[in-house]
Amino acid sequence: MNRIRFLMLVALCIGSSWVTTLAQAQRSDAERTAQVYMTAFFSGDVKTAADLTDTRTLERIRESFLADLLRADPESEKAILASFGAEVTTAALSQMDAKSLYIALTEADHRKNPQVFEAMKRTQIEFLGSAPNPSGGIIVRFRIKTVGGPASRESGLILRQVQGEWKVVGKAPQ
Repeated sequence: MNRIRFLMLVALCIGSSWVTTLAQAQRSDAERTAQVYMTAFFSGDVKTAADLTDTRTLERIRESFLADLLRADPESEKAILASFGAEVTTAALSQMDAKSLYIALTEADHRKNPQVFEAMKRTQIEFLGSAPNPSGGIIVRFRIKTVGGPASRESGLILRQVQGEWKVVGKAPQ
């Protein structure tokens, strides 16, 4: 009887070790994805950032932007459209897929605020670690340091596996 208990204890320890190793590997993969995403976003590689964002998140951004654009008064709508270029119309933007619109929105914002974009390029990101998110996925925490700017601040991203790949789904609550 003691031999069976001993073997069960050994099996339990091995199983626990395997589960812990698997969880650490997943966090490590999520942390790498978050690092690539943040580096891409702050350096202006918007396509890579978009590729690492969950398509449902991109779709929510698209729907929110288009709803705001449709609610805007004519003068505001004209100003928003001007940031995309002279030929862009509301109809053309509404025909864009979520990833393309996200890229266009972000690039338009960079053109509109070049000083902010230049400051973003000088930003340093220190990764602090990760932990399971209570509602699923993993939260990756980091510190954002702006060179020559305000004090650093801590932030985080929520990542989930989508079809076997880690994707950013949103900002983590403080």
